[in-house]
Amino acid sequence: MVSQADFDNIDLHITFGVTIFWIVFFGILLLANAKVVLITKRSHYAFCINFAMVGEVVGYIGRIFVSKTDNKQTGYIMNAVGLNVGASYMLVCIYVASFGLFRSRSNKSPRHNTILLINLILFNLTAVILFSVGAGLEAGSNSSYNTGKNLALAGTIIQLAVLVAFVLYWIFVYSTNVSTFIPPSASAYFKYYPVALTFAMACMLVRFSYKVATQSQGFFSKIAFDEVDFSMMDSLMSALTALVLSIWNQSLVNRSADFEKTASDPEFL
Repeated sequence: MVSQADFDNIDLHITFGVTIFWIVFFGILLLANAKVVLITKRSHYAFCINFAMVGEVVGYIGRIFVSKTDNKQTGYIMNAVGLNVGASYMLVCIYVASFGLFRSRSNKSPRHNTILLINLILFNLTAVILFSVGAGLEAGSNSSYNTGKNLALAGTIIQLAVLVAFVLYWIFVYSTNVSTFIPPSASAYFKYYPVALTFAMACMLVRFSYKVATQSQGFFSKIAFDEVDFSMMDSLMSALTALVLSIWNQSLVNRSADFEKTASDPEFL
């Protein structure tokens, strides 16, 4: 059971300059992806990637609140929910981009792919709601801490389990359609698009495995307060994922000449 005093006595040591760097980093990616919307006039993927960047910025501001101010409960909610929203929308970006590629390259029907994608998004949304409610309860009254912790853990486990299942599906679809996924005449930018998505999935597997480990032990555990672990398993993984998803922004890929040669449909979703 956790009391107000436990939050007041939180001694989270952060490297302030590094935290500011991440806020600026994700802020720059937010502006860059917003610019892509203006260029491409396509909004579905852009909405997801921009919302992810906003979540990351809010999450890191929350870490500053927890470490440097007396308003630690609000900071905890901002940190927990913000970073979870950021990670969750990155997952949606991966799913949307992957199924867009499936639609143009695999032998599965568009209806089959659409149903799977909708289910993935619904699972992800359910997990986000569970985690957000749980984080709010964790920062609430004494009696609600364990309930909130378990709800947040359940949401995180759902996201990790769905991601693992999707990665296996991705490997299956790619291996059975590899000859059509990358045309021989493709440019380097498009040729490495499936590789970029695979790399983003790997980063998110690491990040959500860390989130499950952290959430299972609780916010006041040693692993949650270890800045080195957080930097390597969360910050670095989220930064690499965000960078890859921004460089290979689905809206830009869909506008490339290589994509237009092989896909007659407009942007998926």
